[in-house]
Amino acid sequence: MNEFSYYDLPNSCNKCGKGTLTSNEKYEEADLSECKTECKTCGFVDYWAYGVFESSQDGYKKCHKYYFKDGKMYIIKGDKND
Repeated sequence: MNEFSYYDLPNSCNKCGKGTLTSNEKYEEADLSECKTECKTCGFVDYWAYGVFESSQDGYKKCHKYYFKDGKMYIIKGDKND
């Protein structure tokens, strides 16, 4: 990748890359800081906090990523992370 900081997108599963449902959301100001996620396709349950999935420690890396450049948010599809 390049010089930007990349973050895990909480609405994509870190196991299969498909969409997730979030619950137990915690916010700082108006920004999401933590939440529990469950994949709508494979059922994988995970925890996302401050831009990183807990399952990343176990080698999962299929979620989409995002970064900011010039005030805009850009998304990288999960299959491009390898």
